[in-house]
Amino acid sequence: MASDELPEKLLGLIHSMANTALALPPNEREGWLARNRQKCFEEVSSANVTIAQAHDWADNVDKWVRALIEVMANSGGSAGGTA
Repeated sequence: MASDELPEKLLGLIHSMANTALALPPNEREGWLARNRQKCFEEVSSANVTIAQAHDWADNVDKWVRALIEVMANSGGSAGGTA
């Protein structure tokens, strides 16, 4: 994969995660997000990074997914809002 393809693939992955979370009932969403963050941490931990870097990566992915969920829910995307 060319390095210029990475941002597009990452954005696609974040979008997919947000759509998956939004498709869940609200009472299940937080648990799924916590499991998703843990999965991100575990996957990146298997790479040649420090534990702190793995936590930073997982935290950032979680933050990006949550921000996109908020935007989508407030704009009506994925049937999340009323716009």
